Amino acid sequence: MNMFVDIAFPISSYTIFTYSVPHEFRNQIDIGSRVTAPLGKRRTTGIIIGFPKKPVFSGVIKNITSLVDPYPVLDESLWKLIQWMSTYYFTPIGQVAKTVLPAQLSMKYSPLKKWIVEALPDLKSDNLLSSAPAQKSIVDFLQEIKERIPVTELKQLVSNPMNVCRILEKKGFIHLTAVESIPDITGFTFDPIEKKISFSKSQQSVLDELIPKIQA
Repeated sequence: MNMFVDIAFPISSYTIFTYSVPHEFRNQIDIGSRVTAPLGKRRTTGIIIGFPKKPVFSGVIKNITSLVDPYPVLDESLWKLIQWMSTYYFTPIGQVAKTVLPAQLSMKYSPLKKWIVEALPDLKSDNLLSSAPAQKSIVDFLQEIKERIPVTELKQLVSNPMNVCRILEKKGFIHLTAVESIPDITGFTFDPIEKKISFSKSQQSVLDELIPKIQA
């Protein structure tokens, strides 16, 4: 038996597109799941918004091609909010979902990294680096301080420390290590904003459902 889904794409159209679901995805999808599917000549990410028993479209129905996330990105409360925003602001539901959801939601997050450098022990740079003064200055400095430091601190010696350090590592003079750089956000403070806002009954209903989940 065929299984169909209605998908909303982040495009400026109110059209909802119907696709067939291959067997391997049938136990993994739900309303709020993001999938990729052919839209025109390209594959586009959309959100499943329904499971029609019988498609209205009478032409050839294409298959979804992949599942973006291992679980739905929308729960019932957020889905209600998106539906309400789409109706209230006369905006295609796919565009509302794109606005509500974080832009980097499905991409693998990779924290910023900083490079740490240290000199390898028992190496003499006098003869080996006599023709490369920039390299020699870095090795001599690291051997003198005898500790690991960020590569950026070597800018006092050379203008392009990372390039020089990569060369030195290949030659066996130093060791480079990439470590995660956690941003310091302690300096960010914001003055509280106090403003009385009146909501309609439908808006308040959505807020009453969302606030406990945000505070949980």
